[in-house]
Amino acid sequence: MKNSQPLPSEQPASILHSVKKLFEEDAPSSMAGMYEAHSQLQACMAEEDPNLAFERAHQIINKGLDEWVWNLRKIADGIVTNLAEIALANPKWTTDDPASWARSRTKDFLDDFLDGWGTPPTPRILIWLRQACDGPLDFERYESGRPEPWCAPVWVAQSRNWPDDPRKLNERITPERTEKLLRTWRRKFDSSLDYGLEKAKHAARVSLAKKPTFWATPSQVRLSADRPSAQAANLNPRDIYLTQARRKMSDPHKNPVMNANEVMAALQLSRSAVYEHRRLQRSATGNAAVRFTTESVIAVKNSPPE
Repeated sequence: MKNSQPLPSEQPASILHSVKKLFEEDAPSSMAGMYEAHSQLQACMAEEDPNLAFERAHQIINKGLDEWVWNLRKIADGIVTNLAEIALANPKWTTDDPASWARSRTKDFLDDFLDGWGTPPTPRILIWLRQACDGPLDFERYESGRPEPWCAPVWVAQSRNWPDDPRKLNERITPERTEKLLRTWRRKFDSSLDYGLEKAKHAARVSLAKKPTFWATPSQVRLSADRPSAQAANLNPRDIYLTQARRKMSDPHKNPVMNANEVMAALQLSRSAVYEHRRLQRSATGNAAVRFTTESVIAVKNSPPE
């Protein structure tokens, strides 16, 4: 199920590794519904009518798995967006368009996640079903915490709508049918995730098209990073610093520090007044040049004049 598209050799693996680590931190949270499903199933088994309990149990499992894949799609959407923006900023990393490259990489992340955890890997869908159906691991009864091979309850595989069905609530299907069930659900997951990835790819492509660099050739993008545009060259330096200051103050989380020139333009102060200002906080950036925290600049700008 892995994507076979090769990565360009010059692509910084460390960046892709970092994005994948962030995905791996978030993806397990999409499975949290397995604990709620277990609580609901315990209550369901107390139903007086076994037919109602059987049907309700089947619905709980289906609903829980559907919610899981939907949560996973939302996490994947964010990864596609981030990777597409990274690819746009670094056009030499891929010969594909940024959105398609981002979709392919995210698909790889999803496949790795669903393929399993541990050694040997246990499929994530199996982990979810075991927790939902049987609850916490039981090491007193089983060496691995679960019976091996694990067999799914019969109501996981199918529903029951008629009163004369002889199957019991505690009945289990065979290991072979359990494996078939896992493969079926994995195909459902892949289909839903592929659909979501396509939507995320197109949304990322539309979003990137609004950025000026999207329509530039790779050589133009590299040149624009090294050389100011003609419009910028005609601007007064103070105007340039003011534009930079406004951009940073509009999003201090992404732009936590400002240089002295930007602070001078933002607060309309002289350099000496900036350096001596008692409410401006210097940032220990490790750079020889003095930097000030963007938050402190915003606080000074929004405060009454002294």
